[in-house]
Amino acid sequence: MPRRNSRDSKQNPKARLGEMLARAREDAGFPAQAALAEYLSVDRTAVGKAESGERPPSDAVLEAWIQACHIENVELITTLVDLARSTDDSDPVPAWFADYLNDVEAVAHTIRTWQPMIVPGLLQTPDYARALFTAMGESVGPT
Repeated sequence: MPRRNSRDSKQNPKARLGEMLARAREDAGFPAQAALAEYLSVDRTAVGKAESGERPPSDAVLEAWIQACHIENVELITTLVDLARSTDDSDPVPAWFADYLNDVEAVAHTIRTWQPMIVPGLLQTPDYARALFTAMGESVGPT
C-alpha cells in the first residue's frame, strides 16, 4: 500500500486517520489489511479505504478495529474520524450513507429497489425516457 507523505497527512484528517489505523494494525500483529479484515469479518476494501484515507470506517468497524488492535488513544481516533467525515465533500457517497455501504451492502445477497412512479433507468425505453423529460419541462431532441 503506498503511504501518503507526512505533509499530506498534516493537512488532511482522512490521511492522518489512515496512517494511524495502519500503524495500529501493524503494531497489533496484523501484517496485511486482509488479515485484519478477516478478523473483523469485513471486506478487505473497508480496511484498505480507511487506511488510504479514501473513506473513514463505519462506527461498527471502527469500534471493532479499536478493540482488535488495542488502540489506547480512542479519543484522538474518534476525533479524527469526526473530522474526516466532516470533510467528506469530494466523496460521491455521503458520509451518512457510508455506514450502510460498509456494513449492509457489502454482505448483501440481493439489493432490491421499488419505485412505484418511475421505471428504473436501465429498463426505460427511449420513448418513456423522452416522455419523462418532456413532463419535467426539458426540451427533447428529435426522435
